[in-house]
Amino acid sequence: MRSKTWVAVASIVIFVAFSVTINATAGEKEEKMTINKVPAAVKAAIEKATTGGKVKEIEKKQHDGKVSYDVDYVKDGEKKEIKVAENGKIIKTEEKTTINKVPAVVKAAIEKATTGGKVKEIKKEQHDGKVSYDVDYVKDGEKKEIEVAENGTIVETEEKTTINKVPAVVKAAIETATTGGKVKKIKKKQHDGKVIYDVDYVKDGEKKEIKVAEDGTIVTSAKAEDDGK
Repeated sequence: MRSKTWVAVASIVIFVAFSVTINATAGEKEEKMTINKVPAAVKAAIEKATTGGKVKEIEKKQHDGKVSYDVDYVKDGEKKEIKVAENGKIIKTEEKTTINKVPAVVKAAIEKATTGGKVKEIKKEQHDGKVSYDVDYVKDGEKKEIEVAENGTIVETEEKTTINKVPAVVKAAIETATTGGKVKKIKKKQHDGKVIYDVDYVKDGEKKEIKVAEDGTIVTSAKAEDDGK
């Protein structure tokens, strides 16, 4: 009787785990689209925003039941991006810019932060009415990033690091979590005074990711997305 009970319990546990896996996968979907397959409101928004340019790619994304459309296009010889909600509202815009085109306070903040280095790319982003500037630069032979608000405040910093340069508690947490796997990349991010370490690693043939707080607490873990950096 006891063995039957354990079999039943094990079956329930497996079923629940399987269901959770399906739901997690279903929670985030991506698929390529064309301008003629998106909803009318989205199509109108895309055509208006990209007037005079050329749409290169449209990707439909579904996350937690919410649908949005990421649109890559070229206008005036520059690559640009917009994110459009299902109702046609433009949620986010992104375009490349240069140090001489940003506001004076932003330029000053960028020049101060990247002193001794070289700016590689600046992207102007507008999200929920707020404008910020993402800056990729190289300093001391390392790729780094900062996000600068429109008032010149540095909102976020990001830089690559190694397992031997992180705090001891963070190192221990990473080594425990990635046991049997191989760490590929560690990024140190600072946002609103809080430091987080993003760790990409491979285990059991799969790319995975963990976020570790400065005190060694693992904040999140998931399959890794390749951001190309």
